[in-house]
Amino acid sequence: MDSEPLAVRIAVRQCINTLSTSQDPTEVTDALRTAGRYLSGTEDDPPACQREEFARVHYTRLLQFLTNNLNAHWLELLTPEQHMDLWGSLFLNGPPDQVLLVLLDCVNSCSLSSGLERGLDVLECFLQRGRLNALLWATCQGPPPANSPQLRDALLSRLVALPDLLANRLQQHTRPAFQPLHYYPLLARELSVALEKTCQALRDGVDCSLCFLAQLLGKACVQGHGEEMFGVLVPRLSALTQSDFVWKRVCWRLFESVPDRWMEGVVSGLVQTVDGSAALSRLLGNVVLKNKKAQFVITNKLLFLQYKYKTPMLQSLLGYLAQDSERRPLLIQCMLSGMQCHLDSSVPRVHRLGMVVGESLSARLDPGGTRLQFQYELDTETKELLSLLSPLPAYQEPPETLPPDSRTEPPPKSPSSEREEGKAGVPAARPLKQHSSDSELDSDDELTPYDMTRDGELGEALAPQYIRDCLEALTSSEDPGKVEVSLRAAEGLIQKNPAATREVSVELVKVLLHLEDRFNTQGFLRLRQRAMVSLTVTDTLAVRSSLLNSH
Repeated sequence: MDSEPLAVRIAVRQCINTLSTSQDPTEVTDALRTAGRYLSGTEDDPPACQREEFARVHYTRLLQFLTNNLNAHWLELLTPEQHMDLWGSLFLNGPPDQVLLVLLDCVNSCSLSSGLERGLDVLECFLQRGRLNALLWATCQGPPPANSPQLRDALLSRLVALPDLLANRLQQHTRPAFQPLHYYPLLARELSVALEKTCQALRDGVDCSLCFLAQLLGKACVQGHGEEMFGVLVPRLSALTQSDFVWKRVCWRLFESVPDRWMEGVVSGLVQTVDGSAALSRLLGNVVLKNKKAQFVITNKLLFLQYKYKTPMLQSLLGYLAQDSERRPLLIQCMLSGMQCHLDSSVPRVHRLGMVVGESLSARLDPGGTRLQFQYELDTETKELLSLLSPLPAYQEPPETLPPDSRTEPPPKSPSSEREEGKAGVPAARPLKQHSSDSELDSDDELTPYDMTRDGELGEALAPQYIRDCLEALTSSEDPGKVEVSLRAAEGLIQKNPAATREVSVELVKVLLHLEDRFNTQGFLRLRQRAMVSLTVTDTLAVRSSLLNSH
């Protein structure tokens, strides 16, 4: 059993010694051919067990020797054909993860010279000849080895940051192939090919893992490259998922596997790129039900805390939530709580938006009952809000994916929807007297009041320990006790961890600025003011800019 590893070790050592000392072209080419046989796998090559031993133990060491000797004299002895067939093939035929890590380390450590140019040449060939796809596909085949988390983390970081790493080293000498506008679309195409191979493997009954691809997509998006990635991925995935259920399953699993810390970047990038709610539903599936972070981003952050998105994106998002019976209760729950907040507001513009939403929701949730009716002015903002009830243009929404009549008649209210409303503690958007057929409801005086029976439970709510938890509670919680303890804890959490506060300061100050006293919290104005003052002291420039923009 020990003879196989020993034979490989001796052969690799002889190759390195020959390349280090020989000046004979024949000896040099023979040494390169000997090393190359451990990567090819033909009949005359070493047995499979020796090739596996070479790739696992000795390949990285050989690559490091080659990159440390890019200016060696023996390279001048090779013809151009030998240089590519013998020397270059050692980089292009071996395990791609090891090759990429060694080449990037080489570029970072080499000075500007002909040797560095050789390293860049082989790295460019690595990208152009599909070795990225081989790398990504290798990560999909079965579970990752238990002893390789550091290797996978290093590989993930290098893949996503490759243009930055090379630009920092090469400055104005960076080649076009290594620039972001070329690299990230290439990375997206190779990721798409890996997904295609995954689909074929699943049809053949072979298990695959999408964890690494999901991490790669998430890290690329959070570093600001989502537009380039989704610009390539979305058109292809949207077309393939129209009629192929295997592709749908693969897309669902891909997005469900994105780590929580990168979920917001992925969801935001996808929603901005995809055309129509039907395509968004095919790609995301029910990730909003399976992942709490995705649910918060979709139902709260994108709808209530972001101001840069246009109406078509909002139509896609609302349509995605409304199309599926399991997702629809989430739409009703966020819409109802938001409507009540607007109706309770003393600002005429905000109050008017609540009336528009209230009328629309009552018509959809209870089409056979008495509808809410308010008197308000039809201005530009109101008309745009009402336009969300209309279907998207045909060129944005593929006809074959549209559910019949789903845009003209609202779906019946499901029992699960009613249960979700009961849990959320929000009132139904219908009049108090449901059997009164002739009553004209022209004001909000008839709305069902909040259930205040839980006022005595404030002591049971636990104060948040982290500023992000505090932000989430103030944004989405319907529990009066949780909201109060979060507001009381906000000032201390802001002062406790300034670094973490700066990451969310802009969002938190917007939430506090628009926060209303829905639960008659004692000392509400004082608590909110102290939290905002602490925020301003902690992150003065960002908070000041946010407050000025809000006005």
